[in-house]
Amino acid sequence: MAQLEAMTADPHARIRPPAATGAARETVLGWAAGPDLPSSPLLFHEHVAAWAARTPHAVAVEHRGRTLTYAELHEQAEQIARRLRLLGVGPESVVGICVDRGPDWVRAALGVLRSGGAFVPLDPQHPTDRLAFMAEDSGMRVLLTQRALDGAVPFDGPTLHLDVPAEPVGPVPGREPDADTFAYLIYTSGSTGVPKGVAIAHGGLSNMLEGQRDLVGPTPEDRVLQFASFGFDASILELTWALANGGRLVTAPKEDLRPGPDLARTLREARVTGGMLPPSALAVLGEDTFPDLRVLQVAGEACPAELADRWSRGRRFQNVYGLTETTVWSVAADLAPGQGRRPSAPRCATPASTSSTTTSSPSRSASPARSTSADGPSAAATSAAPASPPPPTSPTPTAAPASGCAAPATSAPTGPTAPSNGSAAATPR
Repeated sequence: MAQLEAMTADPHARIRPPAATGAARETVLGWAAGPDLPSSPLLFHEHVAAWAARTPHAVAVEHRGRTLTYAELHEQAEQIARRLRLLGVGPESVVGICVDRGPDWVRAALGVLRSGGAFVPLDPQHPTDRLAFMAEDSGMRVLLTQRALDGAVPFDGPTLHLDVPAEPVGPVPGREPDADTFAYLIYTSGSTGVPKGVAIAHGGLSNMLEGQRDLVGPTPEDRVLQFASFGFDASILELTWALANGGRLVTAPKEDLRPGPDLARTLREARVTGGMLPPSALAVLGEDTFPDLRVLQVAGEACPAELADRWSRGRRFQNVYGLTETTVWSVAADLAPGQGRRPSAPRCATPASTSSTTTSSPSRSASPARSTSADGPSAAATSAAPASPPPPTSPTPTAAPASGCAAPATSAPTGPTAPSNGSAAATPR
């Protein structure tokens, strides 16, 4: 009533949508906040080092039947870190990584983090002009690559080939990274203009993996599929899911990850227990003959209710949404058969631990507004769900409606909308 009186008193004033008040506001605020948990005392690469000390002979990475133990991964990443430090890499230094899918990607990422630097993934499948732009715009100091990819990235600085044997390097002193130090740099797809780099700090990465533990309940017995192209930050989620928890990361060449029979065969033969896939890949996976697959996440596209109904039987099925800027993901919902078909009672997604969400109206006013994590900008930030987002990029996260309830499934595909490349599980290229 008060708003109607205000409108009649000043007919030419801008109309402001009503905001939640009283009990309704408190209810929405309760939905908006994730569990308030302490930040992780360890950075991601320190979690991996701890598992190397605890279970040195456990398999960390599997690639087409070949394995790499935690002790081997730790030592190889440390050697890369020492070589990088000799080249002047330290906190706030950017190192480019351009490799094919497989253990080299894992070694390189951990090596850069151990050196104190931040890595920028450079997908060799991307056009040369995009790679050149990213190399120059990021200010990267060193390139880690493989001999077969020489020249893929136009760069005239120091280049280390990960597939060339090198003499062991002794300890090299250097400043250790902390929670506020950048860990990696991800570039958006650039479909709305020039690609933009998003820098993520170690603190945000640590908070993300703690939220992931809260959501997934990972164990050292997990076998997590590395499906996303590492130019997209869903690949970071896959790394932490496995390696921060003593599990096994299953990598495969792109031809083994083609949606359909190839992907299905890889899931079965590697006995994958967890992974994130876009709904479009799930839709062509064929019969559900994956008894080991206990946790399945979808992201990157709107998930039809029919898919959620089918694939949530007998396992945990989670719809995940987030932006690159919020450290891969921010909200998620566990679904059971039938939950995608209740338009009168939409399932609200749960924010990640130590984070909160903001709901937006079409005019982009928040109702109610919640700030980012108390840990500040280095923490996993909030996930605002814009009701009027810019044109979609590719791949894009699942759209969240203006109500702030990230609808985990829709009765029919509606087409995703999102402000950046976000936490999409990119189809391998």
